[in-house]
Amino acid sequence: MVAEEVHDMNKTANARTATQRAIAGLTSLALVAGGLTVIPHAAAEDNTATQCIAHEQRKERGQGAISANQSTYKPGDVVEISGTGFAKRVHRDTGEQLEDTFLAVKLDSNKADWPKDQSAGDDFAYQGGDTPTTLIAPGSVLDEDGNFTIKVVLPAEFTDKFQEGKHVITVLGGDDNGPQVSTSVDIWVNESGDATQPCGAEGPTEKPTQPKQDDNKADNGNNANNGNNQGNQDNNANNGNNNQDGNKPDNGNKPDNKPADQANNGNNQANQANQNNQGNNKPDNNKPNNDNKPAEQQSKATGEAKATVTAIDNRRGKKGDVALNLSLTNFPKGEKVTVTFNGQETKAGRGGAITVGEDGKAQGSVTISEGLAAGKYAVKATAKDTSVEIPFEVTPAGAVSNNAATGSKVEFHAAGLPKDAKVTAVGTEGVNWLKNQEGTADDKGQVTIKDIQVPVDAPFGKVISFTYTAGGETKTLETNTKVNASTESLNVDQYSGVKKELPSGLYQSEVNDKTGHVFVTSAQGTNKSTIYKLDAKTLDVVAKNDALEKDGEKFYAAFGVGLDNNKGLVWVTNTQQNTVSVYKQDDLSHVKTFPKGSVAHSRDVVVDEQTSLAYVSAASGDEVVVFDANKNEPVRRIKLPGFERVMSLEFNQETGELFATSLNAPKAAKIDVRNNDQVTIYDLPKDQVESASGIAYDPVSKNIFVASQGSGNVVVVNTESKKVVASIPTGAGSLNAHYNKADKRVYVTNRGGGTITVIDPATNKVVANLPAGTNPNHVSVAGDGTIIAVNKAAAEKNGERFDEVYTYKYNGAVTQDPGKPGKPGDRNSLEDFSSKLRDPANLPSLRNLLATVFAVLGLTTIFAGALSAMARFNVIPSSWVPQQLRF
Repeated sequence: MVAEEVHDMNKTANARTATQRAIAGLTSLALVAGGLTVIPHAAAEDNTATQCIAHEQRKERGQGAISANQSTYKPGDVVEISGTGFAKRVHRDTGEQLEDTFLAVKLDSNKADWPKDQSAGDDFAYQGGDTPTTLIAPGSVLDEDGNFTIKVVLPAEFTDKFQEGKHVITVLGGDDNGPQVSTSVDIWVNESGDATQPCGAEGPTEKPTQPKQDDNKADNGNNANNGNNQGNQDNNANNGNNNQDGNKPDNGNKPDNKPADQANNGNNQANQANQNNQGNNKPDNNKPNNDNKPAEQQSKATGEAKATVTAIDNRRGKKGDVALNLSLTNFPKGEKVTVTFNGQETKAGRGGAITVGEDGKAQGSVTISEGLAAGKYAVKATAKDTSVEIPFEVTPAGAVSNNAATGSKVEFHAAGLPKDAKVTAVGTEGVNWLKNQEGTADDKGQVTIKDIQVPVDAPFGKVISFTYTAGGETKTLETNTKVNASTESLNVDQYSGVKKELPSGLYQSEVNDKTGHVFVTSAQGTNKSTIYKLDAKTLDVVAKNDALEKDGEKFYAAFGVGLDNNKGLVWVTNTQQNTVSVYKQDDLSHVKTFPKGSVAHSRDVVVDEQTSLAYVSAASGDEVVVFDANKNEPVRRIKLPGFERVMSLEFNQETGELFATSLNAPKAAKIDVRNNDQVTIYDLPKDQVESASGIAYDPVSKNIFVASQGSGNVVVVNTESKKVVASIPTGAGSLNAHYNKADKRVYVTNRGGGTITVIDPATNKVVANLPAGTNPNHVSVAGDGTIIAVNKAAAEKNGERFDEVYTYKYNGAVTQDPGKPGKPGDRNSLEDFSSKLRDPANLPSLRNLLATVFAVLGLTTIFAGALSAMARFNVIPSSWVPQQLRF
């Protein structure tokens, strides 16, 4: 309910109260003149009804719809929420599978707090451990069809933040880089949990102030209409002269579903017109009487639809697709629902065919693939002999390709625009990137503008918007894309390495320097999973195990991997079963699998080679779980205060320090596992860290490097001072990080950017940017300094899909004297000068300077030679040199 509606309703309530007072006064005067005595109802002064709260839903977006198991609850009740038609939690830009996904559950759009104790429900934790307005449901609650059922616990008592009336529960997604969604359901909460009572779904929308019985009791046995209306508190002590519900506003066509005997002690007839209560009792003339309506009218089928437009081709759909999330009520039980648009049957969504439940309700999604311009439309839902027309509205959506990396050329795509709408601007903060470019929407509301140059100085992290004009109106909307760091290769010639393809599904890798083998995990849903043993030099397959343990028909798929090189064991995380398994390194034979549910959404695993204990991150929890291969259960659990969804782990074998990140809270942690698991928490800046994932530790500077998927950067924090040292843009979807003690560099995989960014911890500057194919997912490091990266390219070849494994080894000079933490030591002057020039903050100015010099001098011999030399020694990117001068 918007504020204006509340204001108008309050004015109506006040006017009605004043009218009641006037009528009561006139009635009293008439009765006194006739010889009767009337004691005025105290409500004439005190019965100003309390308006039931009425929160309104936020704007819907994305695929998916939710419903609650009942309409009305009381404080402390458990609400069961069912979701249908949700999109698979894959990367919204690339369509690739995400390792760690989640949905957020909010109450009244952050206006009310969830109780911390959710044990009576699904025991979801606060976001970040300390955000009471948001509960986090792991993405694993979604089944293969995009459906789920979760349970949440309401606040145990009413407060200023949580009052009687209508409340809104909202499920949101997108902070995990998956599809963005926001969908809500209304519930009502009152003292009794009875829908027919005040502030219930079917009851009055005002809660009357209860008068004291002693003050309102009438003489001569006239109280409560001779016993015929005692159940209705509004009629007490009024000699039958009050309306049954005088303070209830006109609720349109909402029927009064209270049984007649509930309010009238069994003495009133269901049809109030036939009442004979020995008084002048009147029915509520403002409330429609639906008791005698035919059954088919009371159970009329209804439906709602919410539309989401796909702006750019991706794995979830094609440009112009309109996904409809449908909610149906009063349909025939157990029947299949057919949805048609313009007489043609629509395509079922991820949830498959829509079937009506035992309660007559159904939810699901369908897709209209023909493309629709902005406007209002309707589909027809039919089940057996029941049909209903369901309106929906198409609104515009826009997207930018290539993650809008600075300095790159991109395409802008939009769908759902008004026909003939003109897109006149694409960019950030009032800067229009279109240069003599414009796009006009076709009959289907679609437009594409190619070759848009993203400025090299475009503000990192800013959301891109677009402006269009239609029908004389100009509107500006946001896309889902932010400006990301450059994907341009840098200093690749300082590295050597190889690349090999493996069947699609790769996740992580780990190296045994003693044997010269790399172990790589691969998982393709629950249908196939493989552990590969590769030659570390050539990446040739030495052995593999693709007949892993099964859980019924599902594999215990291997995702994360860690090695116990002293005992010759491979540890893998079975994320879908919430456990871990152990294999032998020599032949990859199975050793054991721990019980299902041992660790919530097991992700990373590292092994302390001094103790052979394995440490596993709980990506749906706030702990690291410790395993011993000789035991059958976890040996201990290490809680991380304030954490929610523990992600990457990095272990220092020399010191026994274990480092971890939290996906949902801007926090990192250090655990001294050889000192009673002493935990140190590092708070990260919220404005710079979004979805922290990877972590690396430099033992020289004692800094941690936290890579964040959502913000596409690395934040550097000193572990001694706990202060932020630097924030470094790296690339879209910064996912994983690792410190290389051989070359003293930090390597970061940028999943969306397709690169591996190399950072010098001595300067906290980017010193290289290495191509890593599509969707680089993980990086590990060998003892000789070789890094191993796996991606999820899913490139198709001869009808099959393949991912890639890369190795890179730095061939340049290693900085020997890092100086003070976070500061460079003694460095070659050319190296130092190059570092300054290559600072992303200085690149725009340098490029402009060179362009000016080039324009003035032209390609003189001296200037041309200087340019070539600067590129050859990596002072400037080779792409800045004219084509004819490149080497």
